[in-house]
Amino acid sequence: MRTDCKKFESCNAPLCPLLPDTDLFQLAWISNEDICNIREYTKKYPWIKRQRIIQKKADPENPNEIKGELRLYTIEELNKKKKKRIMSNEQKEKVKTALDKYREGKKQANL
Repeated sequence: MRTDCKKFESCNAPLCPLLPDTDLFQLAWISNEDICNIREYTKKYPWIKRQRIIQKKADPENPNEIKGELRLYTIEELNKKKKKRIMSNEQKEKVKTALDKYREGKKQANL
């Protein structure tokens, strides 16, 4: 964290966008730790947005655990883009059939 930050006095975020990249790539973040809340940085650095998503998914009673698993995140992990799920035509048909059955059942329940 650098002293030229607007919120230097009150911020406890371990990953600060004002740190040099060499320092950032040596640090880690846990989902219950603070996140930079300066809006302009949130838009500029996608890893901050990813931190917020992870924090929302965390168990409120045990914020370090996501689906029962303790995790540390590095900048590299936070910067990874999710891979698109590739489905075969057969898999797509199965999903479509299951959705159609679900929707039909929902229609019957509303009648």
